[in-house]
Amino acid sequence: MQRQVERIFIAAVKEVARIGTKIDEISPDRLFSFKDCPITHKEIESLLNRLKRGLTTVIVNGVRSAWTLSNNKNDELARQVFGDNVGKLSQEQYRRYFSTNGKALEAFLIRKENGLNLSDRVWRYTNAFKNEIELGLDVGIRNGLSAPEMAKELKQWLRYPDMRFRRLRDEQGDLHLS
Repeated sequence: MQRQVERIFIAAVKEVARIGTKIDEISPDRLFSFKDCPITHKEIESLLNRLKRGLTTVIVNGVRSAWTLSNNKNDELARQVFGDNVGKLSQEQYRRYFSTNGKALEAFLIRKENGLNLSDRVWRYTNAFKNEIELGLDVGIRNGLSAPEMAKELKQWLRYPDMRFRRLRDEQGDLHLS
């Protein structure tokens, strides 16, 4: 699942870099924002919606796959424990030991954490991604980077966000942003 999520983000970063090379100039007085470029804004919103759908699909499929694997392992364990006596279990006992617990899976998928369901949490990450790429595009456009160069920089920044800030050591040896 992690590789699938990473592939989705890498594809999105490449697309963002391609879109970023279409932007001719940005305001020297403020940071780049997609809101300042209506055509680009529409492309990015479409990209972010695809990103959200892709991430949600991968997460839900991953949870379902893990749940199924867990059920299969539990069923095998129960078969080993009961051996030839599996056929002698009452319906109630069989249901208890060989339940797929589909209701619990659905409850798990729709649960809320801090008032946010899965879709809301994915959307939060998607918006954080948007903020990061706006900052990355600002730097890339100002430095005249090509789409592949911008994509490389954006991937690095998304993977290691602290790398984009220059840090210096003080007298005590502690790092501080410059």
